[in-house]
Amino acid sequence: MTVAILLAATLCAAPAPVARVSSSRAIAHYLKARLLEQAGDRDGAIAALRLAAAHDPQSPEIQVALAEALSRAGRGEEAEERARAAVTLGPGSRAASEAFGVVGRLRAARGDALEATTALESALGVQRTLAKLGVPLDPQPWRLLGELRLASGDEPGALTLFEELSQRLPGEGSGFRLVGMLHEDRGDLSGAERWLERALQADPTDSEARRRLARVHESLRRVPEARDDLLALLRFDPDDEEALLALGRLALRIDDVGGAREWFARLRRSTADPADAALRMALIWLDAGFPEEGLAAAKSAEADVGPRPRVRFAEGIALQELHRNQEAIAALRQVPPDAGDLYPLARDALAAALSREGRHAEAEKVLEPALVASPADTRLLSRRGWILQRAGRAAEAVTMLQRALADRAGGAADPEAEDELLQALGEALDWAGRPAEAVEPLARAAGARPRDVDLLYALGSAYERAGQPSAALAQMRAILAIDPANAGAMNFIGYSLAERGERLDEAESLVRRALEARPRSAGYLDSLGWIAFQRGEYARAVETLEKAARIAGPDAVILDHLAESYRAVRRPVDAEGAWRRALRCVEEQSPADAAKLRGAIERKLREGAAAAAH
Repeated sequence: MTVAILLAATLCAAPAPVARVSSSRAIAHYLKARLLEQAGDRDGAIAALRLAAAHDPQSPEIQVALAEALSRAGRGEEAEERARAAVTLGPGSRAASEAFGVVGRLRAARGDALEATTALESALGVQRTLAKLGVPLDPQPWRLLGELRLASGDEPGALTLFEELSQRLPGEGSGFRLVGMLHEDRGDLSGAERWLERALQADPTDSEARRRLARVHESLRRVPEARDDLLALLRFDPDDEEALLALGRLALRIDDVGGAREWFARLRRSTADPADAALRMALIWLDAGFPEEGLAAAKSAEADVGPRPRVRFAEGIALQELHRNQEAIAALRQVPPDAGDLYPLARDALAAALSREGRHAEAEKVLEPALVASPADTRLLSRRGWILQRAGRAAEAVTMLQRALADRAGGAADPEAEDELLQALGEALDWAGRPAEAVEPLARAAGARPRDVDLLYALGSAYERAGQPSAALAQMRAILAIDPANAGAMNFIGYSLAERGERLDEAESLVRRALEARPRSAGYLDSLGWIAFQRGEYARAVETLEKAARIAGPDAVILDHLAESYRAVRRPVDAEGAWRRALRCVEEQSPADAAKLRGAIERKLREGAAAAAH
């Protein structure tokens, strides 16, 4: 009986000097409901709480527990009815505060901000009164009303609530974390840093705030501070997989390959899911420009857990980056249709590998089952357009992508999906010999989303392809006004200036800043090498362009630049070899660019042969 009385006191706690005790049957049904809820039997839990309420219809605590359960089950109207009954039965009680919270959440979900605010302010009033009586504080009303104010744009009002909560409940900083996250989502990294640090002042154990702060510091290029943030996470949880992955990625940002290996080895020893960890490590290695290490991560996972789909996918994309397409095809074919979200990604990669081997019809065919399952998947549609244009059917690719964009026009807005299709359309139009036609749809979309940097970059590229280099440069500078750390825009401007032989100091400064973000980007290294060439620093150009060529593999433009640099340092045999390798991969360019580059390289080879003959 002692246990029942204690449970009843918990259920029926109120500011009155003597708490009313629920019946033993009501308590038994309440406990059964808790067990059923934990077991995932939501309907059974609701039925048990109804019985508890029937045995004790005067208990506000049981009514609010039932309201919560109904709310989780999506039965909003009855949930609100039960919550309001709890308020009537126990005005001024903790249960009433919880009930007002239920009403506030339900009303907010319906978009009724006024009623939601009224309910949550009532909950706050009850909590403030209870606090004066020494009843432990429930922070939920402050959090919920603060979130509601943030959603309505009232940041000062939300901060007032969060400051009050922090004062009343030392160690409570979750509200400041929410404000920091909001600033991060807006792109205000300084504001995000300020409020996330405020959250951690209140609660140094807030792992989500610490993780977010590490990401903000990394975006601000303050790598040592980001590393310290992540190390602090490991002090609380030495096996924190997200922190270990992030530390490995940070090590690669400063070209510390050994450090990255150590962090990833630690992750491999501690992870509960070696296949997933292998895939994530492989993606980080690949993004940083280390496909050999990505392949090694996949192979190590295969040794641990066998050829699981995620392991095969990681292996396939690493082999693809290493230009070992036949092996990549074999690995990617082993990702089965029941691999969930991984399957369309594997089909996309498999189609790309097949097309690069000239097997365009087969590439189209492997996309079909994924497209049937997800006909609106923009990644797959864009890949189909890419395959068609490489197969010499660029006009067909243009029509298909235009139709996909038209189909989306009447549906729910999805800017990211539209961006992807517009970029694919721009490339297809270029391959079809109609690059100027890409400018108008991209400019129209950019007018509707003037701060969408991916879209602005696609528009700048379209201007460049359409023969409007000044407009392209202006577009890239507009991106830097919005996102000063945008590495792609910095590289674009730097390379464009180098091509013109203009303002080479500015060009080099921009490209070096881009390389800080991605030190093994072959494209960025190519820009830096070409700037050195334009300066007449031919030995430095050779060194930089050789590194770019090693990373990129067969890339006609990089090889052409390298050959020019070899010729400048009087290495004609190496120059001829680089140009001949460039000719073998020139078809990776659009037809117009390929024809122009092929003609230029063949002319240079003839000039070299003539010079050698004399």
